[in-house]
Amino acid sequence: MSEAERAAAWTVEDAVTRLSDAMASADVAGAQAPAGHGYIAGLGWFRVWRRGQRVGAPPAGLSADALSRRRFAERLADTLAYPGEDVARYGHGGDLFGACSEFVPVAASPVAQRVIADAEAVTERVAVVEGETRVYDTGAGAVVLVHGPDWSLLFEHDSFGVTIRVCGDEWDEVALAVDEDPDPQVQSQLLTMVYDVLFQLQRVSVGGDRFAEAASGSGDR
Repeated sequence: MSEAERAAAWTVEDAVTRLSDAMASADVAGAQAPAGHGYIAGLGWFRVWRRGQRVGAPPAGLSADALSRRRFAERLADTLAYPGEDVARYGHGGDLFGACSEFVPVAASPVAQRVIADAEAVTERVAVVEGETRVYDTGAGAVVLVHGPDWSLLFEHDSFGVTIRVCGDEWDEVALAVDEDPDPQVQSQLLTMVYDVLFQLQRVSVGGDRFAEAASGSGDR
């Protein structure tokens, strides 16, 4: 099956099955997780972003808008992963995540449409680059951040459901609440995207076929 044919026929069920199969194939019985990797219940092994972890300089050539968007998305990811700590850390004194979220239908947002179409391919390309993707273990699930060329994708997956936000270069500290789109087809596309991104992130951790590519020592600094 070609990539175009797979994309056209791919469903949420296909994406979940692929993720589950990859998780089951990780033969880690009795093994000790290497530094920087952790098991997230119900989702599998990932390179886990540690509290207070820092990376070096961002990729060269980014515009001021891109740098601002990335910092904002990282701040939102911290806020979502560590609720309650964001007030002390950032001093905003309120619900940053809720205050910055704005609903726009996916059909009216070219950026959101690009994220849905490109998130898996971008994740596959940058998954081994420290800081370009982040997976936080929240204890109840995972918060995931992926930086794209002119967008950042942020989502939380836990037993309560999936929360998804999209940040773009053209918006100043605004995150699109794409998960609030009532269109059933959009909802299916978003869930499929989430599981496809998780699959690509699994590939660079324990048991994944790209584990050897992942940089070592990605834990606490």
